[in-house]
Amino acid sequence: MIIPDMVIEVVSPNDKVTELDNKIDAYLADGVRLIIVVNPQSRKAIVYSPDAEQPLHLSGAAQIDLSDVIPI
Repeated sequence: MIIPDMVIEVVSPNDKVTELDNKIDAYLADGVRLIIVVNPQSRKAIVYSPDAEQPLHLSGAAQIDLSDVIPI
């Protein structure tokens, strides 16, 4: 099985919170290094990583540093 370094999930109106939480838990358990959940309707994003104690909440024009996962 190939494990990606980064996953981006875009929330749709039909998504259920519990299903999304289960996906995030599975990604982290599989070893994904960075998970970004984007909610286009609220213009917010949540960034998950296995090393972080808490997810990072971003909104508006905030930027995400991807240099750990994508070499610049």
